[in-house]
Amino acid sequence: MGYKNVCLNCHVAFNNANKSVKIKCPECGENMIWMTHRFRPPRKLDDAAWATVKYLVEHGFNYGHIYEVIPDNPNGATRLVIYPTNLRDAKDFVEKYKDKARFSP
Repeated sequence: MGYKNVCLNCHVAFNNANKSVKIKCPECGENMIWMTHRFRPPRKLDDAAWATVKYLVEHGFNYGHIYEVIPDNPNGATRLVIYPTNLRDAKDFVEKYKDKARFSP
């Protein structure tokens, strides 16, 4: 799959390996947002899922790796955090991991 340019207005995503080039959406002409290879775009008509994506992006998350310490693990091991799929969980996610956000749209 690879890195993606995403238009949150039109709900489209295109693979792109060069994040330094600003791409305009072919449907609306707005600048597209660069997302990591971990981002899996929802179906175009799934407005609720796209609202969740938009909320996360607006709060600095572009689906990059986020790790959390496994509780009660004496070695301090970590695990990969799974991104939320609905808006209610996304609000909790942003609050919990806001110090890990490192993207500005």
